[in-house]
Amino acid sequence: MDGILHLIRDLAVYESNGALAILYTMWEHAAAVLVLAGTLHLLHGSPEEQRTWVAGVGVLAFLAALFSEIPVPAVMAAMVLAGVGAVRLDRFNPDNLRWRIVGGVALYALAGLGYLAYSAYLDSVSAEAWAQAIGGQGEAMTTLAQGQAFVNTLATWGLWLIVPLGYFSLLAQSLLVHPPSGVPRDVIAAVRTRGITVVLVTHEPAVARHTQRIIHLKDGLVIEEETVEPPLEARELGIEEGDYMEVSLKEGVIVISPAQVVDRSQAYFWSKRWQQEEREADEDIKTGRVRAFEDADSLTADLDS
Repeated sequence: MDGILHLIRDLAVYESNGALAILYTMWEHAAAVLVLAGTLHLLHGSPEEQRTWVAGVGVLAFLAALFSEIPVPAVMAAMVLAGVGAVRLDRFNPDNLRWRIVGGVALYALAGLGYLAYSAYLDSVSAEAWAQAIGGQGEAMTTLAQGQAFVNTLATWGLWLIVPLGYFSLLAQSLLVHPPSGVPRDVIAAVRTRGITVVLVTHEPAVARHTQRIIHLKDGLVIEEETVEPPLEARELGIEEGDYMEVSLKEGVIVISPAQVVDRSQAYFWSKRWQQEEREADEDIKTGRVRAFEDADSLTADLDS
């Protein structure tokens, strides 16, 4: 019994130590963990044709955040998380914005990994080896120092300022390029329901899908024309844009159903009395309670008799 208790205690200690080690590792590499989580979020919402590229760039970003020196991990995490937020806020074309984000993250990840690889290469080169190629150990050490200083200067400007600034400027431009007037679907529908024809010029396919007809132009010429199908739910209900709807309250439930608008001059035909008489006439015809006349005079003579 004591042996079993001792074994349970040892297992508990080992599991606690393992959990603490995992937590410490995650805390030490928090930036890499955030990059991984953000990349998985981008991958989950990306179209099928983008997923391979998003996954590959995610691996590069994770490796850069895991192994590179400051500021790459923190900046990489900020870029990925900002990209996730921008995609969620984009109302017009999130797929296009996601692709731009992937490109910016890939550029920064490659820059960070390239700087890491070049720094490792310089550290592995000895002054003696360079001395044999250049002709003197002093000249070799000077050349190495100058080369490393030059690369450090480029890396500092690129990794700290140029690439992050360009990336965040891209995100801001993508989010602010459209005024806060609602999603395209709602704006187009609101205008069209007023009986106004909308002609929309756009480079964004996702926006064009909210129209009824798309005409593709290239070099000023029409190259393709297509009709946009209404949503599946609307097709199943037989509803089209512009149809009138009738709203009623039945047993505490709001019911919305298609409504037909009748011209005022034809309203008599749909009155309750007229429809009753129409049903009676149809019944007479069905049972044969009718007589046929060759001309109007025969009809008049029958009515007078």
